[in-house]
Amino acid sequence: MNAKVWDLFYQADKVRDMISAKIQEESLRTYLFRYSAIYDSLSLNSLATMFEISHRLAHATISKMIINEELMASLDEPTQIVVMHRTEPTRLQSLALQLSEKVGSLVENNERIMEIKQGNYFFNKS
Repeated sequence: MNAKVWDLFYQADKVRDMISAKIQEESLRTYLFRYSAIYDSLSLNSLATMFEISHRLAHATISKMIINEELMASLDEPTQIVVMHRTEPTRLQSLALQLSEKVGSLVENNERIMEIKQGNYFFNKS
């Protein structure tokens, strides 16, 4: 963010600060999307420290995610802990997973058949 182009903006320092703050906030969101299934709970203070944001901003970001049902969790106010809730996959998600596994096996079978037809099967067999 030290490129000369940033100096062309009106109030360039404020623009840089705003973009940095948004990147930190979105980094927190991305982290929670990616790793929420791994954790049972997370400390709000440790998240704020990890992403170098204020405790208030971390709380607001996580609250928005919970309200918008992007994160299945709850905030424990007295202990300042984010408690993750486990959710079972829906029927549609389970069926989609089964379908993707079956399609994967079909692809593998088709590749084997193509190798046999091309005569490469016996040379490439591991």
